[in-house]
Amino acid sequence: LLDGATLVTDILQAASQVKVLATSREKLNLRGETVFLLSGLKFLDDDSLEKVLEYDAAQLFIESARRTRPDFETRPNDFDYLAHICRLAEGLPLGIELAAGWVDVLSLKQIATELQQGIDILETELRDIPERHRSIRTTFERTWQRMTGGERAVFSRLSVFRGGFTLAAAQVIAGANTHLFRRLAQKALIQSEANERFGIHELLRQFGEEKLWQAAEAE
Repeated sequence: LLDGATLVTDILQAASQVKVLATSREKLNLRGETVFLLSGLKFLDDDSLEKVLEYDAAQLFIESARRTRPDFETRPNDFDYLAHICRLAEGLPLGIELAAGWVDVLSLKQIATELQQGIDILETELRDIPERHRSIRTTFERTWQRMTGGERAVFSRLSVFRGGFTLAAAQVIAGANTHLFRRLAQKALIQSEANERFGIHELLRQFGEEKLWQAAEAE
């Protein structure tokens, strides 16, 4: 999509009343660009398990699961695992859909356990899905390939933080500077949170942690 940024500029200069709506993991960085950050679907983040089915993330999981197994039903003793899956995916629609695709062979408890251990369960063999969306790893790897060496090093180091971090902590622990920090934010790899804190989507954090071990920097 970034390769088309100059085309967008040409269109807007030629036809000033045109508006372009583009979705991307990374800003186009054009002067007239207004950025709207998209978060994941709402999911249960407390202990009121009886309300889990009211949340968008759970509803998407059930809808997707029934395409794989039409007789799929959730029972009260599944609610905890369903909520846990949605929390681990942090409401990411692609992650939820890929997790739901396993209900033909795995229970919700098994899916949650596998997802807790890593992101490789989040994949599908469906032929009519774009290749870049057939696994979370493929999606993340495409982003990784567009990153500079410095961005990769800092992002992988940031994976040691669980529950968010401050800019000061990132500078000390990950060797980040404000310019690198901003570039990671523009690539949707970190998000600004309340009280001057930042966070990383849990699935991305797991991916970054793998890269940290591969670089022999984890210890």
